[in-house]
Amino acid sequence: MRKTLFAVVACVALLSGVSLSGALADATAADVPKEPILLEKLTGTDKYEQVMFDHTGHAALDCTACHHTWDGASPIKSCSAEGCHTNTDVKVKKGVESLYAAYHSRNKEKLYSCVGCHAAKKKAGEKTGPTVCNKCHATKKKG
Repeated sequence: MRKTLFAVVACVALLSGVSLSGALADATAADVPKEPILLEKLTGTDKYEQVMFDHTGHAALDCTACHHTWDGASPIKSCSAEGCHTNTDVKVKKGVESLYAAYHSRNKEKLYSCVGCHAAKKKAGEKTGPTVCNKCHATKKKG
């Protein structure tokens, strides 16, 4: 039960890396995007393409676990908005300000993330999303 609860909480946190477009500026819990959205780009990388995120697989989760600064009524802000994960440099892989960590951290005590949630669910033997780079990111083609 405890592992399942952790896995659910961790999965909810994976949404924290979501970049919201202007179309989502007035979103509420009932307005879960129907179409996939492009996650915010980390600076300093040219190896992988940006990730398309589909909310539909996460619709049963509590929005505020990932959108942790959202009050449930005001517009949802971008994950790299002031006061959240403002460091978008791919080389900064640790810390609560790191957007990279918000997507990739496996340290459940410090920060929940997309990869962290998927890894926890996988460890618990539950159905989950990808935990390796090229399952979320397409590799950029050279030239």
